[in-house]
Amino acid sequence: MDDFLRPPPVTQGPHGATMRSKTMMPTSPISTEVSEASELTGYEETIGWMREDLHILTASSVTEADFIPLVEDLKSTIRSEVAALKAEVTTLDHPVQALESAIQQSQNLHTSAETAATRQGNMLLGATILEYAVYLRHQTERR
Repeated sequence: MDDFLRPPPVTQGPHGATMRSKTMMPTSPISTEVSEASELTGYEETIGWMREDLHILTASSVTEADFIPLVEDLKSTIRSEVAALKAEVTTLDHPVQALESAIQQSQNLHTSAETAATRQGNMLLGATILEYAVYLRHQTERR
């Protein structure tokens, strides 16, 4: 019964990583997640590279302190990318405002054109009525 609960014997895998199974799967939780992701997504090649990196890291004496400069560099890169995107968005705000202004001006011109057409129509109608009135006066004067 005790043998059933005991993990498989520890063996030495590729790149010096410690393994605990007949299939030579790494024992770390990260490697387990990597193998599950490989099965789920089909990116075996990428997962293989990640496993190699993981084996190299676990076989070496890398500590958390070794990752601090990398994390800080990544943070700096992200901050500069965010700043660049913000600048791009700010640049885009101006054309949007210009477009909104142009639309408003277009609407104003359309309204002005309608007003002018209405005035012109009214003047034409008035001139026609006046002309007809003059015609009628001449007709009545002849009689």
